[in-house]
Amino acid sequence: MQHDKLGSFAKDAQKDRGQQQYNAVLARYRSAVAEAELRTPKAELSRELRGFAHDNFDVDRYLQTKMGPRVRTNRDTRLFMTHLVLLKEFAGDELHRKSYMSLPRLIKAAKLVRALETDLQRLDRDLRSLQKLAGQLSKVVLPLEDSVSTAATAPDAPKKAKAELVNDIDVAIFERNLQHAVDIFLRLQTERSKDRPKGAVPDMEVVEIEERLHTAVVNQIQGHAQSVSLVDSYLELLLKLDRPDEAADLFLQQRSTLLQDAVRTVRFMGDFVLYSKKCSSLFFIFLKLASNHYRKLFQNRKIATLLHWIVLETDRFAHTLRLQLFQGDVYRRVVRSLQIAFLYCQQLEHNLGVPIVGRFQGAFYLDICQMIDDHFAQVQQQVLQATRTDSFEAVDVTLPLPLFPTSTGRARQPTGEQAEQSIVVKISESCRLMYYIFQREVAVYVLNLQSPTLHLYELGFKRVTEFYLTYLHTHIEEKSRTDTQSLVSIANSLFVSEHMMPALIESLKKKFRQGTLHQLEKDLTMITKFPKKLIALFVDAKCQFVCTHQIKPDAGERQTVVSDRMDEGINVSRSMLRLILYLAELRPELNCFLGGELGQHALHAVVCALGSRFVDEDFWIEIYKQHYMLQGTYAFDAHLSLADTYQVIIDMEFFKCAFVNTLEEAWCTQLKGLESAILRRHLKPGNAERVEAECRTLASQVILKTLENDTQLYEAVQNQSK
Repeated sequence: MQHDKLGSFAKDAQKDRGQQQYNAVLARYRSAVAEAELRTPKAELSRELRGFAHDNFDVDRYLQTKMGPRVRTNRDTRLFMTHLVLLKEFAGDELHRKSYMSLPRLIKAAKLVRALETDLQRLDRDLRSLQKLAGQLSKVVLPLEDSVSTAATAPDAPKKAKAELVNDIDVAIFERNLQHAVDIFLRLQTERSKDRPKGAVPDMEVVEIEERLHTAVVNQIQGHAQSVSLVDSYLELLLKLDRPDEAADLFLQQRSTLLQDAVRTVRFMGDFVLYSKKCSSLFFIFLKLASNHYRKLFQNRKIATLLHWIVLETDRFAHTLRLQLFQGDVYRRVVRSLQIAFLYCQQLEHNLGVPIVGRFQGAFYLDICQMIDDHFAQVQQQVLQATRTDSFEAVDVTLPLPLFPTSTGRARQPTGEQAEQSIVVKISESCRLMYYIFQREVAVYVLNLQSPTLHLYELGFKRVTEFYLTYLHTHIEEKSRTDTQSLVSIANSLFVSEHMMPALIESLKKKFRQGTLHQLEKDLTMITKFPKKLIALFVDAKCQFVCTHQIKPDAGERQTVVSDRMDEGINVSRSMLRLILYLAELRPELNCFLGGELGQHALHAVVCALGSRFVDEDFWIEIYKQHYMLQGTYAFDAHLSLADTYQVIIDMEFFKCAFVNTLEEAWCTQLKGLESAILRRHLKPGNAERVEAECRTLASQVILKTLENDTQLYEAVQNQSK
């Protein structure tokens, strides 16, 4: 027992005396340094310290350069050089930042350093003496340990050890060595928990110490909010103290502060795209790094808190970006800026697996909708202005294929070897302008990530297209327009319906495979039929004009020569059919429509102008002959339909003409259907057998004469005639 007390006394005495002497020497040294802090040039002293710290630094050469040859006999200067490393170690960064003193005056401080060295040497000797004395005391007291009762000292030893742990924790907290304090606390908590049964009331002393530690750690986190490394180290201490919720909240709070400060540093200088790129890259990259560090620190715990924080920060950033971007009126630059922000957001979603792109885009949805509506209204005004100033003269325009971009954001231009992948169309300037506008809009839109505004683009394209086609309809109705201008309008409508709109839908489909283009696909049928309406309108207007000016009105009571009226009708019909033929040459794929429906429409207009009482078999035969020469087999259906309309009984001569013209081009398999139609609808009563026999004979003769070398076809005709 006595040995224990003596040993403890010796150690305490050694410790106290050494600490006191050390503190005294350090106080004197710091006083000397404080005196020099206000006079040493920062740049000069920093440069000297960097040089002196180098292992290969030549002290004598430096001093000779600095102060001359006499420095070799200057003992104080050499002493300063000897102890300058000690000066740097004690003063640290403070001397670099605040010291301001010339080298001669700093030499005076070196004298104090020399005194410090003497004191430190004396202190070292005293410490060695104390250690020697402690060793001698331990040898004297050592035999007394066997006489001490183990039972008497056993209950006190744990209490003393625990008391020392508590004292060490307080000292560590006071010295702000929180890492050491937490480690001691965990050891204390483990030892205290061994002596307590499960379910017992917590030790209040341990709880109090934990609260003090917790308060100290939180204060350090709040005091070093700008230092990520320090905050993370303190957060690890909170996790050791089993405070994951609070640690997560403090982590996200500190990151939110840093993120907001970083975004505020980005200033808007008038360039929407540059501002969006800087802000978006900074924000989403910071979110990515913070999320990855959060998962590393918390080991995938509290993930819901992290996701909630990401959503809140994204909403806050979207609000800031929205207020800045939509102050301008430059549509393409705003769209490009949003595309950049969406791209960075998509990268974050891909890296984290958090679906935030839709929510981020939703923050801009209403503003984007309004912007798109306003933009297409401006596009419509541009098209209107172009059509009003258009001369409607056909221009050969070479367009690339595909007509619209799909994913690259730009249509290919026909250059070099790619020139073959293009088409040449004859359209007017207004139609070409509208195509280029649509191409630009698709190129801008396909840069977007998803399609939340696809229906708005569909509606915009539809409105502009319908507006343009309606203008073409009005353009053809105007009597001041020439036939050439009207035909160019028809060519414009054909290009829009058959080339531009299908290519537009196909381009958007390739970009958005999961979505459907309800509006455009639904209206494409109507848009495709619109050129036929324009053609019918044009032919109708032309028929009315020609019939009004070329066919003289009926004299009423005066007798009119029937042959003269028929000649007028035939001439007018020939004029109409030539016009239809020109349209057929313009668009060969519409031959059936032009020869059938429009041929019937033109003949109907002529018959109305002549009066049905002048229409007889001779008129039909003559009109059919010239109609067939221009339109081929399509003319027959038109004549049969008109004959039904005006209840004309067509005689055998018409059918002979029809059979001769038809069978020279058609296969024999068409004969039976043609005969059935004639026999069923247009034969005079009582002559069915005679007409049928004559028709078959005539048909056989024509076919045999035309295809006499085809044995197989000859046999088929013979079998059919039987």
